[in-house]
Amino acid sequence: AIVSGTFMSVLGSTVLNVPIAAIAHDLHVSITDASLLITTQAITFATLLPLGDWVGNRFGRRNVYCVVIATYGIGALIGMFAPNLGVLIAIRIVQGAASSAIVPLVMTLLAELYDPSERPLALSAWAMANSAGQAFGPPLGGLLTSMFGWRSIFAPTVFIATFACAGALYYLPADKPRTLPLEWRGASMLTLAALF
Repeated sequence: AIVSGTFMSVLGSTVLNVPIAAIAHDLHVSITDASLLITTQAITFATLLPLGDWVGNRFGRRNVYCVVIATYGIGALIGMFAPNLGVLIAIRIVQGAASSAIVPLVMTLLAELYDPSERPLALSAWAMANSAGQAFGPPLGGLLTSMFGWRSIFAPTVFIATFACAGALYYLPADKPRTLPLEWRGASMLTLAALF
């Protein structure tokens, strides 16, 4: 349940790389404008990354994990029917915000759920999911686009999000929200560094 969320977010961020020209052609925009679909998600992800675990503490890690996974999946579902580039960019920003919480939540959940002796295996599974998402995203995007059109590239994300959310609700233990102070100075510095 945890590793599939990582795979989904990485796959979702790389699956647009190959069909970007087809998206630009179909929506009657330049490739430069269409490339905003890639950069806006990456910038949003990097900017909000320092807040992910704090939000998880505040509202419960399992709850927040399920919400951000569902948000990412719903964004993909809307992306399949997006009428123009502006809507797609808005969806990618939302997905970037959701994925910025997935990474720290997954790392914290793995550390909490597994004993020290089991953590290397758990972290290697996470690393494998991360690498698999990067490796499979571009060719899958090209394959789906050539067979079914670029809108189909969002379909795998919807299915994986459904599986990951259901698995998290079933397997992850519920945790109580904890009110911890946000280390805003460090978060601000990380955000500024990501922006520049």
